[in-house]
Amino acid sequence: DFKIYWKNEEFPLYNLQGKYVSFFPISPEEKSGSILLEISQGNWYSKSNRKKFEIEIFSPKFIVQEKQSIKLPEKYVAKTLPKSVLEFIKECEKLKSVAFKSESNLMLDDDFTFPVREKQVSSPFYIQRIYNKKKGRPHGGVDFRGKPGVHIFAIQNGKVVLSRPMYFEGIFTVIDHGAKIFSFYMHQSETLVKEGDYVKKGALIGKIGSTGMSTGPHLHLGMKVKGTLIDPLSAIALKI
Repeated sequence: DFKIYWKNEEFPLYNLQGKYVSFFPISPEEKSGSILLEISQGNWYSKSNRKKFEIEIFSPKFIVQEKQSIKLPEKYVAKTLPKSVLEFIKECEKLKSVAFKSESNLMLDDDFTFPVREKQVSSPFYIQRIYNKKKGRPHGGVDFRGKPGVHIFAIQNGKVVLSRPMYFEGIFTVIDHGAKIFSFYMHQSETLVKEGDYVKKGALIGKIGSTGMSTGPHLHLGMKVKGTLIDPLSAIALKI
């Protein structure tokens, strides 16, 4: 019986095709240094059963795009908004909070896959851009180019826990893959799934659009693991 600890927090282990796997998110804000990984077999309290590993973390340098300013629609940068809009934004935040608290067992069979057939990345993870002459927050996902109506596919097996229009995200879908791993899909022109649906990896779930806070048609793919934003391309590159 194995136990595994990352940053002094126990993480669940899953038996996936005869291999034990666990997933440790590393925040893009993590500072360079070492993180302790501990693995035990049998009695955790017996030091002889524990193995410790110092995992070196190197803080990457993300792109800051200073020379390009992107102009957003006024309703997304206005200092004051109508009460009805503020209430809708508040409702959207509540719905997202509930969706990302979903608890499920791991549903993976094998590797993650791309959400689109044409893999043209227009904005990488955590790039920081200038919006309306002000530096915006780091980009919390990866943008894929695509014409309106281009098909979007689930990157992994899972349960749809949110699929509806939102204020900033536009038509928004969140899939729970279990083990607190979530993928989410923004700015769609149409969603083809509903909350509660179970989908297989590669299933058609929506179409590319430019809804919400978007300056043109594309898919924003994001991922969270235990509440931490991660680069979706790192998960897709992972060999499970």
